[in-house]
Amino acid sequence: MTSECVNEPLLVDDSQLRRLRDQLYFELTSELDYNVEPVQPVNAYAIAFAERPSRSIRQKIDFLYSRDSRVNRRAPERGYVYVFRDRRDTPETLVKIGSTVRVPRRMNQWRSELRAGEDDLTLLFSFSSQHVRLTEAIIHTLLFCQWDSKRVNVYTSRRAVEYFAVDDWVALRQVCQSVAAHVDWWYGRQQQQQQQQRHVIGGVGKIDSTSKRRRL
Repeated sequence: MTSECVNEPLLVDDSQLRRLRDQLYFELTSELDYNVEPVQPVNAYAIAFAERPSRSIRQKIDFLYSRDSRVNRRAPERGYVYVFRDRRDTPETLVKIGSTVRVPRRMNQWRSELRAGEDDLTLLFSFSSQHVRLTEAIIHTLLFCQWDSKRVNVYTSRRAVEYFAVDDWVALRQVCQSVAAHVDWWYGRQQQQQQQQRHVIGGVGKIDSTSKRRRL
């Protein structure tokens, strides 16, 4: 993705988003229904931040889903997407968005890497996910326009990819929670489809073996 980052302003009469807004607020306060697709990540972002992600961002998210369905052969890692801030950071809107499968150990690692004290780090919120790496990747992509590209990892000297300047933490919370829900729904659907395929293949194998015995 290039540096072009021009999110599209929402139309006042966007009736589709008005309907999705009601659905999103219901989903954020209810248990996940695996029979109904949650609000898609790009729409969740548009509702929360009142602007639609650019075309390149939408294409990248579609790519992340399709790539994962093709190349993921191992069971995805369950874990947590977290958002925290270091009180020493400027601007005050800067937050770190990452993922972990070991929360207590990760908190100690943060303090060690950032040379921060007990009172310097604030965990703003976290959400569980059945497929935490994909959830994190989609959130990072959605927030591309808020990415702090000047931040450098002191250990690798590479640009850090987990820091974002977000001035509306309520909107950010809605987006993170919504993305986690959609990824969990998507992963559950993938599991169902794989089980159905195995069932069909198994049924075909039984039919073939029965036919061979009859011919004999």
